[in-house]
Amino acid sequence: MKKRLCFIGQGLKPGGSEKHLVGLANYYSRQGHQVSIINLFNTERFFEIEKNIQIFWPKINREDYNRFMYAACILPYVRSKVKLSSPDVVLSFGEWFSPFTILSTRFLNIPVFTFELMGPDISFGYVIEKLRKITLKHANGTIVQTNIAKEIIQKRTGSKNIGVVPTPLNEINADISIKKKQIVTVGRLSKEKGHVILIKAFSQLCQN
Repeated sequence: MKKRLCFIGQGLKPGGSEKHLVGLANYYSRQGHQVSIINLFNTERFFEIEKNIQIFWPKINREDYNRFMYAACILPYVRSKVKLSSPDVVLSFGEWFSPFTILSTRFLNIPVFTFELMGPDISFGYVIEKLRKITLKHANGTIVQTNIAKEIIQKRTGSKNIGVVPTPLNEINADISIKKKQIVTVGRLSKEKGHVILIKAFSQLCQN
């Protein structure tokens, strides 16, 4: 049976969360499901999107507001686009804005699932942490990548309906011959990506 799926994410700029969202959205669109993407920010369009996917962009200028005021302004936009899409399920990507997605879809009788893709022990600040604790338990489910993430998020938010689904990988059709062992890390140079931890770990291995 074909379904109507609504994805909510930060935008279509290069990024791990965005890549995850687009990969799933394109896959389900190719399977014949009706797919829509609601973007929370106006960003560049880095990823290729299946032509049948409906894409929504906010008309609010992010630079005019601080993050909390912007989140408050974005609530009616998200709610109106979800109602317009009339989905069978909403899939929300982004720990910062999942609480606002849950709030904006309350009482619409549409199942909402959130994806937690960042490091589970990262603190989002007092306000967001409180909102997450209040709202995540009202989602129909939360999807994380590892059992450790599940344990940490359950403890921090009190949410019980958490499932573990590893990040999907795209098949690369290439014949690449590498004659030496290499370890590669990919990610922007920010604290939550853990490059410093990786460097320290390999430093200890080299000493041994």
